[in-house]
Amino acid sequence: MARILIAWELGGGFGHVLPLRAISVALLAQGHQVLVAARDLTRVEHGFAGLPVAVLAAPFFPGLAARPGQQSSLADVLWFDAGGHSSESLAAVFFAWRALLVELRIDLLIADAAPMAVAATHGVVRSLAYDGFFHATDAAAWGIFRDWEQVDVAACQERAQRLLAHLNEVRLSAGLGPAKDLTHGFGAQLQFIRHLRALDYAAPRADVRYVCPSFPSGAQAHWPGPVQPRRVFAYLRKDYPQVDRMVHALARLPQASVICFHDGIAVDKLRPAAHIAYVTETLDLETLLPEVDAVICHGGGLQVRATQHGKPVLLLPLHTEQYLSARMAVRAGVALLYLGTDERPDFLPLIRRLLGASALAEGARSLAARERDPDAVASVLQGVQELLEGALPDA
Repeated sequence: MARILIAWELGGGFGHVLPLRAISVALLAQGHQVLVAARDLTRVEHGFAGLPVAVLAAPFFPGLAARPGQQSSLADVLWFDAGGHSSESLAAVFFAWRALLVELRIDLLIADAAPMAVAATHGVVRSLAYDGFFHATDAAAWGIFRDWEQVDVAACQERAQRLLAHLNEVRLSAGLGPAKDLTHGFGAQLQFIRHLRALDYAAPRADVRYVCPSFPSGAQAHWPGPVQPRRVFAYLRKDYPQVDRMVHALARLPQASVICFHDGIAVDKLRPAAHIAYVTETLDLETLLPEVDAVICHGGGLQVRATQHGKPVLLLPLHTEQYLSARMAVRAGVALLYLGTDERPDFLPLIRRLLGASALAEGARSLAARERDPDAVASVLQGVQELLEGALPDA
């Protein structure tokens, strides 16, 4: 049995926490010892409640301010958000992760959006990346992704070159040889992407295993009564700028029963209505999603699972990777996307359009039938076994 560290370094939301909980439950059932090093301790304490895991604070860089257009590639993300802008800051995060891995006698790292943790494993610990596609370290992910803006390509390329130089300075001080490129320097031994291949903006990729995102079992959903003919499930984050307007629209949708899962939206923004149930406890999505007619969310794993259940989705992206996935979903004919900038938007017509969009549901069912990716938990467990039975990674 192994000591396994699950690492989460960049990004936010339960879309990171819940898939990692599902993996942890399976690892614990096999007798492994699981530790979690997380960026957002509050979400992890909530999402991992009841599990015998040690929760630690993840080393991470607090981030630099970036002007519009300066974060246009994965290298830029590491430059501004992971400490890659200097060899000193990169070394601080790198060696903090390395000390954690060594002092805790970790046998294997499972990383979700934790590029510095993966870099720190080289030569000492086996590593498996279990990411949404934005943070994957396959070569295809390092290109410019903000193609809707005027991007200073030369500046992005220069940052990427300097990021590699900074990383190689740190690798040299750690007794490692130079990384030939960023894919090598930040690459895990096994790379899993919990997303649909058809919605991957950087596909096709080499040496990547696509899996269906798995969520842990949770509380059974209770629809507010009397149950209406249509059912909507919404996951809304309190930091979404128009969250109060979306709640206002859902409260004016009496012809549908609504379950709204949220992460602590202020009470004065939750509009009471007989047809809405507001919940903050983790729900059992595998029993809930087959019951719904439509899903409203920001993207990520919930978007993928809804699509795989043949449900139309209204996407409200908060981050670039969510927008990239949403754009692919719109092109595939399985989702609607809202990117409006109105201060007081009325979402009600858009929600009604979503509920009436039978073509979106048909498109989702068709896409899911074409892409039957393997279950994430079983696939990751197999990957863990492969790595534990193999030799330690080369530097």
